Amino acid sequence: MRNVNLSKCSCSWLEGCNVRHISLNDCSDNITVSFEQSIELIGNKETHIYRAPNAQQKIHSCYPLSPPVYLVACLDEIFLCNSLNHQIYDKLILSTELRAICVSPDLSKIALVTGDGIIYILSSTLETISRFSLHEKGFGSALSVSLGWGKKETQFHGSEGKEAALTKPILPVLNTQYDDGRFEIAWRDDGLYFAVSWIDQLADNRRRIRVYNDTGELFSTTNIIDSISPGLCWRPHIRLITTVQRREGHGLDIIFFESNSQRHGEFELISNESEKFYQVKTIVFNPTGSILAVLCNGTENHPWFIRLLTCSNYRWSIKQHFCIPEYLLNRNKISNICIAWDYHSYSTDLSTLYCVISTEEMSLPNEGQVGGKTLLQCWKMDHSYNASCILTNSGVNTTSLNSSLVAVINGNTVEMNCFAYSVIPPPMFATRLVFYSNTNQNNQTLCSFPPYISSVSIPSVWLTNELNFSNGTMPMLIQTATCQSSNQLFPNMYFLTITNGTTLEEESFCNGEVHAEWHNGAQNVAPWPKTVVKINMDKLFGEYNNDDYTDETLKYLAFSELQQKHIHVFNPLSCFTWLSLYEVCFIAADGLLLGYLNIKNVCADGDSNCCASGRWLLRASSCDVHEFKTPTERGNTEFTRITSICYTIDGRVCVHMSNSNVYIYPVQDLLGSKCCYEIIQSNSFSIDDLHLCSPLNCTIQFPSACDQLLCIPVFDQCRNNTVQLNPSNYNQYSALLLLGFNKSMHRLFGAVLPKNKTAHFQQCDIIAMNITDLCSSLVWLSEFLLVTNIKKLLICVSLFFDSLQINDPNSLLKELLLRLNIPSELDISTRKPPRNWYSDNLHPIESGSVIVTAIPNDTKVILQMPRGNLEEIHPRALVLAHLCKLLNDKKYEQAVKMMRRHRINFNLVHDHNPNLFLSNINGFLQSVGDPDLITLFVTDLVEEDVTETIYHKFYLKSGCNRSVSANRSVSTSKLDRITDLLIEEMEKYNPTKLIVPIITCYVKKVPPNYEAALMRLKRLFENGDISTWNNGLRHLQYFSTPIELYKVALGTYDLDFATTMAQRTQLDPKEYLAELNELRSLTSDLEKSQCGTIEEAVAYQQFKIDHSLKKHSKAVLHLIESGPMHKTELLSYVKTYHLYAQVTEVLPRTSKEFK
Repeated sequence: MRNVNLSKCSCSWLEGCNVRHISLNDCSDNITVSFEQSIELIGNKETHIYRAPNAQQKIHSCYPLSPPVYLVACLDEIFLCNSLNHQIYDKLILSTELRAICVSPDLSKIALVTGDGIIYILSSTLETISRFSLHEKGFGSALSVSLGWGKKETQFHGSEGKEAALTKPILPVLNTQYDDGRFEIAWRDDGLYFAVSWIDQLADNRRRIRVYNDTGELFSTTNIIDSISPGLCWRPHIRLITTVQRREGHGLDIIFFESNSQRHGEFELISNESEKFYQVKTIVFNPTGSILAVLCNGTENHPWFIRLLTCSNYRWSIKQHFCIPEYLLNRNKISNICIAWDYHSYSTDLSTLYCVISTEEMSLPNEGQVGGKTLLQCWKMDHSYNASCILTNSGVNTTSLNSSLVAVINGNTVEMNCFAYSVIPPPMFATRLVFYSNTNQNNQTLCSFPPYISSVSIPSVWLTNELNFSNGTMPMLIQTATCQSSNQLFPNMYFLTITNGTTLEEESFCNGEVHAEWHNGAQNVAPWPKTVVKINMDKLFGEYNNDDYTDETLKYLAFSELQQKHIHVFNPLSCFTWLSLYEVCFIAADGLLLGYLNIKNVCADGDSNCCASGRWLLRASSCDVHEFKTPTERGNTEFTRITSICYTIDGRVCVHMSNSNVYIYPVQDLLGSKCCYEIIQSNSFSIDDLHLCSPLNCTIQFPSACDQLLCIPVFDQCRNNTVQLNPSNYNQYSALLLLGFNKSMHRLFGAVLPKNKTAHFQQCDIIAMNITDLCSSLVWLSEFLLVTNIKKLLICVSLFFDSLQINDPNSLLKELLLRLNIPSELDISTRKPPRNWYSDNLHPIESGSVIVTAIPNDTKVILQMPRGNLEEIHPRALVLAHLCKLLNDKKYEQAVKMMRRHRINFNLVHDHNPNLFLSNINGFLQSVGDPDLITLFVTDLVEEDVTETIYHKFYLKSGCNRSVSANRSVSTSKLDRITDLLIEEMEKYNPTKLIVPIITCYVKKVPPNYEAALMRLKRLFENGDISTWNNGLRHLQYFSTPIELYKVALGTYDLDFATTMAQRTQLDPKEYLAELNELRSLTSDLEKSQCGTIEEAVAYQQFKIDHSLKKHSKAVLHLIESGPMHKTELLSYVKTYHLYAQVTEVLPRTSKEFK
């Protein structure tokens, strides 16, 4: 789901012509470009050129082995050359013409094939390791072994029938016009195998692929397959052989083979309608195998193009499409193009692609143009998610901006999902935007492709109030590029407003240029465009007025960078940063300019392009303006460029330069002037005069260049006890942290920004601190910084700090570093982590998982696994933080349901803020309502305070708004206080409906009051409510056994009730009926009970019941009341059970029994 966004584009002209090959050195930053008669070694500071000694020597390619030693391959010889003195060390003369050569990834072996089909495997010193023929017969050592389990003719072939088992005749296939008959060699990334592609004359001139190991032993051979075309590479890590197949009526496909030459899937590169106009020149994967670059040359006036594709969940998507019309390069015909990836970019999030374009002849340049034969183009790409993460005043609902919209680029379509409502796994999506071209075709270049999406921008990581934007719609900017758009200074720009929900399945906008389609999920929450407006960026930024732009340097930069037709087609706008829902800053002219776009009036009108406004705010500095006379001189001059920008919530923009410096400017000061300020380097300005020429606020030095900037606020932990956090009072932050993320090194840097008190320059000596070396992705929410690391953990860093730490920047950064550190208990490199270790701020994740988006005002975080599938998680810290908000707002129903869903201890309802809960018992009952939820809450109650035990770590650092109960010092039990209030309110509210929670409250008392619970149920039994009686009694039996409840019922002295309870036990009726009948006889037969009155008989009966229940203290009191006939028994009972204290308190001192 990640998009490939261009973060930097640069180009320079080379002296050579007719390029043959390009390679990059793993050990240095040198670029080796091989031409037909020369080789250019391009370094950071200087360029070395080797020229062929004579015109007959045709250079094939050049590889860096151990600079300055290079391998030079010519058509008839191979030699090692020193790039400094051009000394030749070793030479190998070939008997026939060289057709293909490739160096192993570890640079230890060289594989080459000659025109007569002989393969050589050489060492790095050109010593022959193995020499063999490509045309040998046999499959190879990977041939499958038959176990005698049947033949193909007897196997089941499904719907194909028995005819599938018959051998079909093989018709001879002639080489088509798309196959130039070239040989190709590709090494596997571990250097143990290499593959060779060639046209096998023994297989009726079909192209086949053979796999050899590094010693030359044949491993496997592909079956005879029709229409395999040139184009060969080996996908790293996954290790699949990749090639091209052209099938009639099926388009142009990219197909995959395993090492044993078995097919492993395919996908369509070019449709059937367009495949006849194109031929694949080169296919190559980036070092991590995540991006496939395909170079195609067009026929019949169709342009060359480079297409970048990625795979997610086994579906390949087009992420970038670079069209290269020939008329761009001084209107000269392109002779050849070569591409290569930079193997220094080992990160899965960063890639750099180099492209060399040569023309056949050179025309005299016009004034202001640069003549040249070969153009070296570099694209640096960042793999990132285009997702919204807007923090608003309201929670997630069907009309909120908090939809966590994620946009995925796939060719000429943008696939959208709202993860706040449903998680639709790729390659599926909720809504799709399809872009078409309505412009007339250019007469010089025919292009059969639709406009391709180059970038998508959605507001993210900033705050807003939904009332500031009409109808709760989400803004979006989309850039598209076609071959015809190359006549423009800027790519086509579309502004869209996205809303949630639609009743339509299809709708067209912009005269049919944009088509919306609904595919999956609920339509009432599906993202849907409300308005689509095409913005003329050329009109806004390409035309200059002397009144607005008085700086000649700015004019020159703009015209020289943007109006050169060989530059701007490769250089779309990048790094869009939203200042508000209708204001955007962006980088243009290859990092030389910072632009500003205001689309507020477009948001209101929806159909007027003239309502948009824009201007340039900043430009990169140089030592001298005259260094920009020509793009050639500019390309060879070292100066800093703008690489990334971010916006702060206090109205400043942070501009990150290529020299690792960050310059902070107040946005209003930039907008308040018509001047486009120059970004003056910190080592070249005078602070005394700085405020006269620039509104620079401060500068920060990062240890290294960063790929992502993020400015987050931090808050005082004590202050949050009185002020509840929400976007309307976000100006009450205590400090601002500027974070810089270097994706290739997994490093996260941090610095504290000085407060924006004045427009004058404040400080230039701020140095960022390295706070973690394990970061793989990060997202900012209102109260947390979410960071995934390469140790398979998601860390939820609370943004609440102690006031002492906030006042000291170093202490603040050190505390942030401690919160991002992995606890020693989980450091698997030193010990095995304990099974019972737990932390609310950590969540285990799968290796390689990164954050797609996080839903504001919610607990959901969406992760994507390396293979492409999604995972929805709810980190405990986010759950607890959201519960704190719900409890503070007295939204008890949502809180209790969330606790049940995420298994949070229900004591938190009370312990979070005891005074607030106890004073709102009635509101709690009315809000929850469901007896089951109330019962769960009461059942989970314990005496301890869970904010000091289970969730102690979270409440220690989160700064949640809670108060300590004033009754903590009271001796009354916490359980008794809660249950007494609940019983009182539930008896008033709806006692019949809430009988189960009422019974549970009696049981949870200290000690449990089973007798009161049974008496409450007895009233229902006596009133004839048998159903409620059964439900309550069944629930009571979860806390006590039926036999124990029978004894409790017996202790009520109601023998009929005791009989009813005895019937629910497994006791033998012969046992309890005899006992109960004996007790009944004591009141019916006074002689038997030796009592004079019925009252004395009842007292004696109660004595017998209490004695059987071993309630001796209570029994002796009833024995006293049973009359004088039991005096002897009384004395004996007191002596036996030592009840002197109980008896002396009741008997008169003058009585005989007392004496």
